[in-house]
Amino acid sequence: MPDTTNIATDLPKEVRTAIAAKVIQGYRTDLESRRPWEEKRDRWFKLSQCQPLDREVPWEGASNVCVPILASASHQFQARAYASLFDQPYPERLKAIAVEASDITRARKVEQFMNWQLIVEMREYETEWDRMLMELPIMGTAFKKTYWDSSLKRPVSVYVPAVDVLLPYRTPSLERARRITQRRYEHLDEVKALGRRGFYGFTDGLKEGSTAPEESSIISQTADELVGEESNQTTEAPNIVLECHTEYELKGDSEPKPYIFWVDLANGELLRATSREVKVGGKTHVLNQWTDYHFVPNPEGLYSFGFGHYLEPLNEIANTVFNQFINAGMLANTPFAFYGRGAGLKSRKIRLAPGKSVQVNDVSQVQLAKYPGLDQSLPTMLQMINRFSQDITSNTEEIQGRAQQGVREPTVGGTMARIEQGLVTFGVLTKRVLRQQAVELRQIFALNSLFLPQSKQFRVLGSTHEVPFSEVKREDFTGHLDIIPTGNPAFASQGQRRAEAAEVMQVALNHPMLVGNPQTGEGLNAPAQIAFLRDYLGTFAKADLARYLPEVPEPPVAPEVENAMFMQGDRPQPKQGEAHAEHLTSHLEFMQTKAYKEMGSEHQAALRDHMDRTEVLAALESRAQEQGGAGGQGITG
Repeated sequence: MPDTTNIATDLPKEVRTAIAAKVIQGYRTDLESRRPWEEKRDRWFKLSQCQPLDREVPWEGASNVCVPILASASHQFQARAYASLFDQPYPERLKAIAVEASDITRARKVEQFMNWQLIVEMREYETEWDRMLMELPIMGTAFKKTYWDSSLKRPVSVYVPAVDVLLPYRTPSLERARRITQRRYEHLDEVKALGRRGFYGFTDGLKEGSTAPEESSIISQTADELVGEESNQTTEAPNIVLECHTEYELKGDSEPKPYIFWVDLANGELLRATSREVKVGGKTHVLNQWTDYHFVPNPEGLYSFGFGHYLEPLNEIANTVFNQFINAGMLANTPFAFYGRGAGLKSRKIRLAPGKSVQVNDVSQVQLAKYPGLDQSLPTMLQMINRFSQDITSNTEEIQGRAQQGVREPTVGGTMARIEQGLVTFGVLTKRVLRQQAVELRQIFALNSLFLPQSKQFRVLGSTHEVPFSEVKREDFTGHLDIIPTGNPAFASQGQRRAEAAEVMQVALNHPMLVGNPQTGEGLNAPAQIAFLRDYLGTFAKADLARYLPEVPEPPVAPEVENAMFMQGDRPQPKQGEAHAEHLTSHLEFMQTKAYKEMGSEHQAALRDHMDRTEVLAALESRAQEQGGAGGQGITG
C-alpha cells in the first residue's frame, strides 16, 4: 500500500521477538484446532482429483478406480456460476447506483471506469475468479484478497485458497476474527530480493527451508504427491512466511490497533510490520483486504460446507460398487484354484488371485473355484447413488444437455420446467457468491477513493457515440454510491437469458403504457423501449449490437441538485426542455449564499459557465418555438 513504511525496523529486538512468537503461537493454535477440517478437505481434494486410495482387498492389485462424482459436480457448478457471473452484456460487471440525486452524474462515471478497470486494467480479476469457482464447491470456503499495489498503481484482487488462510476455528465471522493469518510460500531468494527493495527487513541471517511437515498443509502435501514432488524434499524448499492481520498494542499506542505482521516461521523472525490505518484527507481509514466466500454456511463456524461434505460417502460407495464390477469381470475371465493337503505343497502362506497358478505334485488335489456371477443388485445401487448425487447437486440430464432417461420424446415446456426447478438449488448457491462479490467490489471502490491519482484517463467501453477516452477523478469516488454486481443467478445459459429477455420485450412492445399511440407517437416511452431492446441484444455473443441503438437522454435535473453537484466538482450541462428561467433564478439565489462563496474558484467558474449555456439554450428554444409557430422546423440538433 502507498505511504506505508516497515515499522519493524524501528522496533527493539525483544519487541520483534515477542511479536514473532505471538504470531507463530496463534498460527499453530489455529492450525491444530482445524486439523479435522484439513483431514476432511484432504479426502475431498483426493476425490475431486480422482486419486484412487491404496487398496489391498479383496486381493493385491485389485481394481482401484475412482468414480468422478465429486469432480463432475464441481465442474458443473463452476461452469454455470462462471456464466452467471461473467457472461453479462459486455462490458458490464457492476452497477453504480446513486443514493442522492446530486451523485447521478458521478455514479455513471464511476460505473464506466470500474467496469473498464475490472475488464481491462485488472487483468487478473476474472482469472482469479475462474480459479476460485473451481475450488469453492469442493472445499466450501474460499477467500479473495484485495489490496492496492503501489508499483502497478491500481487495485489487485487475488484468490487465496482456504487452506492457506487460518482463523480461530470458532470464529463466527470474518469481521469478528481475532486474527487472520495467511500462509505464504516464498523461496529464500525471493524473500531476500524483497529485503533489498525495502519491503522486508532482517533477511540477511535467514536460512533456507520450511518447517516440519506437521506445520504445513495436509492438502499441500497431497498436491505435491499428485504432481510427483516429495513433501519432505529440501532442495529449493520454500520458506513459510506468515502474514498476520490482527490487533496489537505497541509502545505509544493507547489501545490495541490494527496491524499486519510478516513472520518467517522457520527462523522466527519478524520481517515486516505495518499499520492497517491509512490517513487520507484528514480522515483515518482501517483497510480490510479480505472477502470470504461460502458455499453452504456452517452454523458452528466460519468454514462452510462443500459438495465434498455431502458427496464423500456417496462417492466412496460408488467407488466400491464400480470396482466390484471390474473385479467380478476379472473373476469370471481369469479362474483360480484351491489345493488339498495331499497335493505335496510345502506349508507356507500362498495368496490366491485371479489368473495365478501354483505348481502341485498331485493334480487330483486341485479344485478350481466356482464363481457364482455378478450380483444383480449392484447396477440398481449405482442408479440410486447417481440419483442421490443429482438431488444434492442439481446435475440432472436436462441441465447437463442430455435427454432424460426413460422419456422418449420430451416436450419443450416440460424440459424447461424441469430445468427451472433444477436450477433452484444452483441459484441459491450462486446468490451467496454474489452477496460476497458485492463486498469485494466495495473494497475496490474504497481503494480507488483512497489511492487513485487525482485524475485518470480511461477508455469508455461499449458505445461509439461517446468520447473514446474519458477522465475520472478521485473525488468522484467520494459520493454516496451503491456498488452492486450485475451477475444473475437465475440464468445458467445464454439461451435461457435470451428467452426471458425476448418475452419481456414482447410484452413491453405491446403495452399501452409504453407504446402509447403508435400512429402519432404520443405517449411513447422511448427510453423504456430502448432499455428493453438493449437487454435483449445484450444476450447475443456479438454483444456490441447495442451500440446501434440511440442514446437514452438523461432525465432533467432540478436546479437545487445542480447547485449541489457544482459544490462537489461536477459539471452538469443544461438540457433541452428544462424550465430554464427557473434554473437561472435558483442559480442566482445560490450565488448569494455562504456555500457558494466557500466554493473553489474553478467550481464557481463552472457554475457561471453553466448559466451562460442555459441562457443560450433558452434563447435557441424560444426562437425555435416562434419559427415553429410560423411553419418553421424548430431545433434540429
